[in-house]
Amino acid sequence: MQLVRLLLFATTVTYLLPFAVVLALSSTAAAQAPGATQSPPPRPAQPASGDQKDAGTATMLSVGVTLGGFVVAGVSGGEPSVALLGGVGMYLGPSTGQWYAGRVGGIGLAARAVAAIVIVKGITLRDTDEYDIMGCTADCTELRDRSQRDFQNGERLILAGLGLWIGSSVFDIVMARRAVHTWNREHAVALTPTLMPAAGGRAPGVTLQLSF
Repeated sequence: MQLVRLLLFATTVTYLLPFAVVLALSSTAAAQAPGATQSPPPRPAQPASGDQKDAGTATMLSVGVTLGGFVVAGVSGGEPSVALLGGVGMYLGPSTGQWYAGRVGGIGLAARAVAAIVIVKGITLRDTDEYDIMGCTADCTELRDRSQRDFQNGERLILAGLGLWIGSSVFDIVMARRAVHTWNREHAVALTPTLMPAAGGRAPGVTLQLSF
């Protein structure tokens, strides 16, 4: 009896399975509009070869020009013109990678300008030559205390300015790579396989999408 039941069940499934498959295919065809053909998914956008930027080049520019300015300033030997050239290299260098990628890098340039002002102010406060402590005749203690306070405040300003300078330089070097990725994304070409109208039906084709 059990064997008979199994045979009946298998026979029923065998006859009903083709009808289920036909019904499923009919439902899928009905869900699609007559004459419409699903297009393949778009391929990822690829940068145009003529407009592609390289992140490594941007980083090398930022680091290379900055280090070059540092070396020039270090070997200037007190020559004002050479030292100035090195300072300009250290100031502009971190932003050159963003210039390569079409960005100004204004945040880093502004931060280093503020840092330079803070450093100069700190150097001015640290210079205590204006206090004639050795030759004072009265209130020497107050004068000495004021000189020491200005010296300490000057050191703090110099350290703060150096921190801001270094931080803004690192920020610009990091942003150079991101600027390259943004450039490549904005100047990308998207190729999308599709089916286009043709004589006697549809023919495979490709749509081109440009980003500006």
